[in-house]
Amino acid sequence: QEHEQEEDNTASGSKVSGRNAVLSASVGAIATVVVFYACGSCLVDTSLGDWSDFARLATADRTYLAFCVDLVLFSTFQPFLLRKVYTQEIVKSGENESDPMPQIYNVPFVGLVAWLFGK
Repeated sequence: QEHEQEEDNTASGSKVSGRNAVLSASVGAIATVVVFYACGSCLVDTSLGDWSDFARLATADRTYLAFCVDLVLFSTFQPFLLRKVYTQEIVKSGENESDPMPQIYNVPFVGLVAWLFGK
């Protein structure tokens, strides 16, 4: 049964057993669009007043504060979490465990998108 699953993953384009290539590519594409839209909006459509409003809301509104804290925590812990997942994937696939994790996985948000695309 495991052999059939590996064949199915290979046929669907996934290099890592247990990963759905179509789902990973879809989520990766959505994340890429969101990141580019957010960066573009921040650079083009915002003014100094918008940033001061955001700072006021981040200190006064618990939802905004939670969003800011989530981004900081995710940026901090992403490399550790992806390293753990990468190691588990290597062990599952039977490849050499001493292969280093790609450095792009250490870049917050970009590394996650790269991992979702299977790079």
